[in-house]
Amino acid sequence: MTGQAREEFIFDNTQNPAVATLSYPAVDLDPAHAKLSVRQREGDTRATPAGLSFKFEAPNKVSIARPAGFDGGAIYELVYEAKDPRVMGLGLAATAT
Repeated sequence: MTGQAREEFIFDNTQNPAVATLSYPAVDLDPAHAKLSVRQREGDTRATPAGLSFKFEAPNKVSIARPAGFDGGAIYELVYEAKDPRVMGLGLAATAT
């Protein structure tokens, strides 16, 4: 099973590139099949400034090259095709008789 996933990252360090773990593994490790954007605050428009790039290090890990002018609190959003979703939300079903 596959589907579109959206991850948001806020880094509390100045490491560049920054490394993040994905919630779900990526189907395709080609960056051309995913989209990365950044914004300074939640209400800001998503942007793709020069210097912003990423690559998949593994199906569940991505490294993000952070552009100049965005501090450690900037919000990075990655949209990608994911696979192997986890079954969640069955707590109530397990207790029902």
